[in-house]
Amino acid sequence: MIDNLSLKILEPREAACLDLAAKYKGLVIKGVDDEEGYDQVYRAKQILKKERTGITNDGKSLREMTNDFNKSVLKKERELIAIIEPIEKELTEALDVIDAEKAKISRLEVLPLRMDKLIAINPDFAKLGDKAKDNILDMDGNQFQEFLNNLMHEKLAAKETRLKAENDRIEAERAKLEQEKHDEEIRKQARLLAEKEAFEEQARLVAKAEKDKADAITAVKDKADADALEAKRKSDQEKQDLIDAQVKVETDRLKKIKDDKAKLEADELAKDKLEAEELAKTIEAQKNKKYADFLTEYGVTNDNATDFYIKKIDVEGGGKQFILYKKLGDITI
Repeated sequence: MIDNLSLKILEPREAACLDLAAKYKGLVIKGVDDEEGYDQVYRAKQILKKERTGITNDGKSLREMTNDFNKSVLKKERELIAIIEPIEKELTEALDVIDAEKAKISRLEVLPLRMDKLIAINPDFAKLGDKAKDNILDMDGNQFQEFLNNLMHEKLAAKETRLKAENDRIEAERAKLEQEKHDEEIRKQARLLAEKEAFEEQARLVAKAEKDKADAITAVKDKADADALEAKRKSDQEKQDLIDAQVKVETDRLKKIKDDKAKLEADELAKDKLEAEELAKTIEAQKNKKYADFLTEYGVTNDNATDFYIKKIDVEGGGKQFILYKKLGDITI
């Protein structure tokens, strides 16, 4: 069958096709009355159709033989490969083992550098045993870089968590301080109100004493008692003058207390405001220092700032979260 696979089967038909094409090319029918021309064209068409059908049949036979041949080749190919492929696989595995060991040996040179990078992220890596170090050596460059990036991401996440906790603590302390100041202000107002009420009660008692005195004078009708009443009035007047003087002294004293407390309150308010401003500045300075330390810790400077990207996110409570991303490289294609 293999010997029969040749285009020579079709070669004899090539000459016949050329002759038929030359012979019948250009035949025309001059009109519906041209019976002779019609017959010539019809016979030529039938001859060409017969030749075309023969070519198709020969080609089909040749293609069928080709398909059978291809199937036999594929079967033999698989049989031959089955003989040597297992051995090739064993040899490949042996080479892979040695190549991996060679790569591991070559990576021994970079192990100190890798360990330095790991320890820089987490000092606990300095305590790794030999088995763990073997795992580090088993990583190729891309695998180790991915491992390093994951560690850095975890460290940044932990750092962000600690920063948020610290910010929450500072905000809680600030809120507590403001609440304590508010409570103290309420107590001050309560004391001032009590002092005002006491002053008003003293004034009411003085007014009542004056009214009682006037009522007593009016009630005295007997002229015989007028002189005694006058004497009493004078005595009472003297007493009243003394009371008035005492009231004035007390009023002045209370006014001075009130003025002193008002001044003290104003001073305390000014002091509280100053303390609040100082606290705000301290908190802001702490935040700025933490932010600067954060950048310094990861090696961000003015010279290499373009190699980093800082994402800022507002968080609940008025704080801000900063996420640092580092540019690993670029390529122009």
